[in-house]
Amino acid sequence: MPGFLATPFLFIARHAQWVLVSGLVAGIAFPAAAGVLRPYIPEMVALILFVSALRIELSALRVTRRQAAADLTVVLVLQLAVPLFAYVILTALPVPEVWRDVLTVVYAGASISGAPAFAFLMGLDGARAMRLLILGTALLPLTSFPILSLLPNVAAQTALWLVSLKLLVLIVVAGIAALTLRRPVMFALGARAPQILNGLNTLALAIFVLALMDAIQPVLLSDPLRLLGVLIIACIANLGAQIAHAGLITLRARAKGVAPTPSELTPAIPSGNRNMALFLAALPIGVTAPWLLFIGCFQVPMYLTPLVMRPLLQWLQRSAAKGSPES
Repeated sequence: MPGFLATPFLFIARHAQWVLVSGLVAGIAFPAAAGVLRPYIPEMVALILFVSALRIELSALRVTRRQAAADLTVVLVLQLAVPLFAYVILTALPVPEVWRDVLTVVYAGASISGAPAFAFLMGLDGARAMRLLILGTALLPLTSFPILSLLPNVAAQTALWLVSLKLLVLIVVAGIAALTLRRPVMFALGARAPQILNGLNTLALAIFVLALMDAIQPVLLSDPLRLLGVLIIACIANLGAQIAHAGLITLRARAKGVAPTPSELTPAIPSGNRNMALFLAALPIGVTAPWLLFIGCFQVPMYLTPLVMRPLLQWLQRSAAKGSPES
């Protein structure tokens, strides 16, 4: 790839964390962009998945039975056990039903489509992030049905079958296309292909978030304290889940006398970063309308994940390594 074409993507890749933050700021500052970009969400999702899959060797998607069982366990815990636990806790607490509903539904969601891209940016296992994304999306209609049935304000659960199937087809098609074209694309991009693809994916993610942030600016101008409260809850729900999951993984690794591997830490990403778009498409607008401000705020910790979690995960790995017998 000619240097003058590669340079912008290499620059974006070097400053990926801040480019994502810039996307958040632009989404808040220019809410009208959502109206322009929202019709193209499927195409943007496909592009993000395609570029992420270009980074993955086909052999990395082949797993042993033990790895497949581990991935299945992660998905079932995240999409069944965690939302059930959240529902029980929130039902016991004196919180409004709307908060119980939206937080339970958030944790019932599958991994976000950008999880493999985040994994690459954070030095984690992009192939495992892709496997968890595919498996979680495929099982979503089965795992979400018992969770949604607990919520009397949520209806039209069966629509998830069709919406989830569409997203699964999109993931599979983007993956097949990327694996088919991987060799000529990587050859054309040259030795800096991984960095160029990181830059392209970062740019796509920064543009994608513009389609989801339009509910924030009106509340920022009219009731900033309310916005701050919702943002704090969103950060706790997202980053709190990632930190707790990463901490548990690290404690388990330290008990074995080793540091957690990047592959072992990868499930921390989808533990907090869940795909709400499926539920927005499947559930009635009367149910989801009260959630829109929270969903907009939820993008903030989501896009701060590489900036916040990468140094934290690196610290956890170093601290676990120091505590291992070999050290």
